[in-house]
Amino acid sequence: MCFTQTTIFDEGLRRGSYDVILALNNLHLVEDAQAVVQRAAALLRPGGLIASVTQCLAGANVVLRTLVPLISKVGVLSVLTSFSASEAEGLLHDRGLQVLESEVFEGTIPSCLVVARKGDRVR
Repeated sequence: MCFTQTTIFDEGLRRGSYDVILALNNLHLVEDAQAVVQRAAALLRPGGLIASVTQCLAGANVVLRTLVPLISKVGVLSVLTSFSASEAEGLLHDRGLQVLESEVFEGTIPSCLVVARKGDRVR
């Protein structure tokens, strides 16, 4: 078993060589979540899994949906994407991954767990 800490776009990572990739509480904080998921899918072997937990600000109350983007604009957070739970799931599905499980965890800011499997081909 091998664990690696690096960036998803590290050219040293071999395509099709990972069994599992975890994207935990980070897809809403990257500039191009679609590119990150596309790259993760390319790194997975056929049958490999990606598990994502994504904050779903679109499901938060109106005060947080208003305040958090303002905090982002003043530089506290450089990027903050306001996903809904269906958008978080679609992010993986639209990259050609088969969604196996999806669950929303309610809270001040809801989060969405999505587990998906790579098939034979990824778009």
